[in-house]
Amino acid sequence: MQRQRRARMKPDKRRMEQAYDNMAPEYDSTVGRGIRALMRQLLRNFNVGEAPVALDVACGTGISTFALIEKTGGKGEFHGVDISEGMLEVALRSAVAQGLKNVRFTKGDAENLDYPDAKFDIVISNMSLQFFPDKQRALSEMRRVLKPGGRLAVLFGAGPIYEEVWEVLGEVAAGRPEHPGFAASVEEIKAMHIGLEETEALMEGAGFVKTHVYARHRLVYYEPEFIIHYIPYAGCWKIALPEDALVEVVEELTERLTEAGTGKGFRSTWYVVLAYGIKP
Repeated sequence: MQRQRRARMKPDKRRMEQAYDNMAPEYDSTVGRGIRALMRQLLRNFNVGEAPVALDVACGTGISTFALIEKTGGKGEFHGVDISEGMLEVALRSAVAQGLKNVRFTKGDAENLDYPDAKFDIVISNMSLQFFPDKQRALSEMRRVLKPGGRLAVLFGAGPIYEEVWEVLGEVAAGRPEHPGFAASVEEIKAMHIGLEETEALMEGAGFVKTHVYARHRLVYYEPEFIIHYIPYAGCWKIALPEDALVEVVEELTERLTEAGTGKGFRSTWYVVLAYGIKP
């Protein structure tokens, strides 16, 4: 019996691109540590092979790409693709600073990868799949560019991740009907997260075999400042507001999150899915 998927609002690519362009200058210093930790989780049980030809989809500032290079001992050919020019500029500077000669960063769309069929031994994507409007197409593209027997590893925000934050943010947005794009952006964020069953269906629908899909779930405590300014989703709703309204929203959101917080900070749900598969 086929699984039924509910209709959902899809992320706006232009909004995502602009949001990450805005975040690029401070990205490594604010969320870089967390992205590195997630990459360690993703690679823990992933066979990267010896001197692979590898692709990092939605590579951002290259944090995950560089971690993959380190995992292979620097041997191989590495490519990173991202929709954000700002993030890629940071990645390119970092590659030059590290003296890396075997990595190339390119602007591109995960749903239309500009690479030939069967080019890569491995494909990875870290904390990005949730932002792709057409996840099935993106996964199918990753399969297309893999060699037969090639391996995929993806990790992404899913299910109830930060649902408590979105509830508060939604209440704030509802109080500002004069900025409909604000409320729409919050709904967009809430709708982009899928669960385990849908992930498995998408992996199988893309043609991967020997799939392994599981989740990591825990509670986290963040200060309002970190939630408002530094989690990657922040830029997605901020760009929907004019500057004067943004100042007011930040003030109200800070107050609400502080009031609802504990001695450890505002409590929220952390939930990520890890998915692995092989191209037959």
